[in-house]
Amino acid sequence: MVDKLQFIPENIVSVVLHRAGLETLDDGVLSQVLGQAAQAHQIFSEFRPHPQYKDNPKLDQVLDTLLLGGSVIREGLTRRIRPAPHLLGEYGSGIYAGFTKGQQREIDKAAKILKERSTKI
Repeated sequence: MVDKLQFIPENIVSVVLHRAGLETLDDGVLSQVLGQAAQAHQIFSEFRPHPQYKDNPKLDQVLDTLLLGGSVIREGLTRRIRPAPHLLGEYGSGIYAGFTKGQQREIDKAAKILKERSTKI
């Protein structure tokens, strides 16, 4: 049985960033990827974008929390973020291990799409 703490939005974003393994990325691309993933799988449901404005208030809140906690670093006043080394390393691996195999597959799909879209920028 998976610990309910695994399902907190901060952990979900953390493992997607961990599995994507990107040094830097645009938070707008992250928002699009998680918004699309929310339509396909329940684990991402909290990241459905606002239907009228297309923004993602939950992701904004999660990124603020991860920024304050030091797991993500914002590059100046830009939309570029950089996952901290601990998130890309053992810490991220530990969170990822707590998800079921099915959830890990969905996380890996989202991470792969994030990586593909981020390298095109």
